Amino acid sequence: MSAPAVEKLVPFLGKYVGVLRTALVITGFALFSANGVAAEAYGIGLALAKHPDGFLVTKVLSNSPAELSGSIAEGDLITAVAQSNAPPVALHNFEFMGQAVALIRGPKDSVVRLTVIPGATNTAQTKTVSLVRGELRGIHFGGLWLSVLTNGAMIPDIELVRLPDKAKERLRDHLGKFVVLEFWATWCGPCLKLMPETQKQAERFATRKDVICITASMDDSPDVAAARLRANGWNKTRNTWADRSVAEAFGVGSLPRMFVINPQGRIEYLGYPLPTEALDRLLEGKTKDAR
Repeated sequence: MSAPAVEKLVPFLGKYVGVLRTALVITGFALFSANGVAAEAYGIGLALAKHPDGFLVTKVLSNSPAELSGSIAEGDLITAVAQSNAPPVALHNFEFMGQAVALIRGPKDSVVRLTVIPGATNTAQTKTVSLVRGELRGIHFGGLWLSVLTNGAMIPDIELVRLPDKAKERLRDHLGKFVVLEFWATWCGPCLKLMPETQKQAERFATRKDVICITASMDDSPDVAAARLRANGWNKTRNTWADRSVAEAFGVGSLPRMFVINPQGRIEYLGYPLPTEALDRLLEGKTKDAR
């Protein structure tokens, strides 16, 4: 898979810890290409932190491809990633954790090659480590299982930050309406491609008092999201920003991600954003069921 193609599959995994962003390179997520086709992605079992020269290994997960290889350890520095026999992609210019994670993860049983500096300082012993991506079972994300929410589940009681005024609101404030909730980020290519359609969907439902369309940005800062929304005139949706706890509560492991919630607060759909026709059918059908 080429680097440009991988960049279209960037998942949300970033978090600041002091001046570092950390993430687990794990499995269990479905990544999506710009055309909405799902592609399962598997990992190698490393936790990473941003480093000026790449990404630092902060943990090697038990029974993972990385641990079983015995060739990479905590404290090692990953400076480049290559897909099978493709040229390596240097990581020192990568600003977001998601970019590195998207390169390291990929199809099951495929090979990923890492350029590794042992102990982050022993450049004389720089080596290339080849690992076969695999499925990691029993790994949780932020203390919550990624599969915690399914169709029919009650939504978690989470808080969102309105954009651009940063007023706080709770998702459950909208009980009594159908809620179309879409998670996105400014660094997510597929999200940006879909956002104009999301705005058109919100405009279509504007006359319906029983439907509300909400976007939830997963950017590091609400100001970043607000600036992009303002620049593109994306104001038909009820725009919000969500912190990492919201991603954890909803099990958001890839972007974009849509949740359709019924007036009772239960999930009717979760997955890649539905096209307008499919969303119309879903909401119309649920409205008739409620009559």
